[in-house]
Amino acid sequence: MELRLALPSRFEGFSLGLKRQLGPVHGFDVSLIVAASLPVASTAQYSHRVDPFLKIPWSREVGQGWSIGGIQSVFWLTDDGRRNPTWEATLVLERELGRSAYAFAEYGGDYPQRGGSKQTAHFGAAYKIGSNNQVDLHFGFGLSPMTPNRFFAVGYSFRIDRLWGRRSP
Repeated sequence: MELRLALPSRFEGFSLGLKRQLGPVHGFDVSLIVAASLPVASTAQYSHRVDPFLKIPWSREVGQGWSIGGIQSVFWLTDDGRRNPTWEATLVLERELGRSAYAFAEYGGDYPQRGGSKQTAHFGAAYKIGSNNQVDLHFGFGLSPMTPNRFFAVGYSFRIDRLWGRRSP
């Protein structure tokens, strides 16, 4: 079980949720994330309401450093004062580049009940600094009229073990 806290970025607002590993299922690692974005952002792109979402990440090693994965998600976003359920699907192909690095290619699509789809191609690489830190560099471009022509980002993530005196597996 994981407690998840996501800080605001250009694409997502602040969110809080739980992640539960459902275990290997027919050779696939599968998890369930139940969370909600919280109304703490001050820009116009956020609904300023609690917007729940559900995600099912999955992945599978396919051999020789390659893996495939994705996430099936449903967001209940508030748009013009009412909910606009949105299905989001991603598919990613990943390749290990030694013990500490990997590269990926990803397709992502948002399909709202009302409004046009948003589809992107996303590419990147990450480097693990020890077992608890990672830096990444990624870029991409839109595949549909409602997406950015291109984007570029640099990221840093870290893991905190033994937060409540328990050791992570």
